Amino acid sequence: MKIRSNFYLDTNRLEALKELAKHEETSISDLVREGIDRVITERLNNPKHERNALRENLQAFITRYAGMGPESSLDDIDSLVRDSKRKPAKV
Repeated sequence: MKIRSNFYLDTNRLEALKELAKHEETSISDLVREGIDRVITERLNNPKHERNALRENLQAFITRYAGMGPESSLDDIDSLVRDSKRKPAKV
């Protein structure tokens, strides 16, 4: 069952949704539902404290990756991401 809901968007977001819906031949409602599903899934899989921890450690990992140079493999990058999820945030 679908329930009607109203929400407010700024002009830029609404225009972007209109263009995307037109380009993908879908409705704005479908795009909004897809976005909501993605947010719910992402946040269930990564609770707020984990997202905050990742955000706090992001600069260190960016610096570390940047220092690895262009020869970094996808495995190296995946390893950094896994490490960032394990590393506790500094308080």
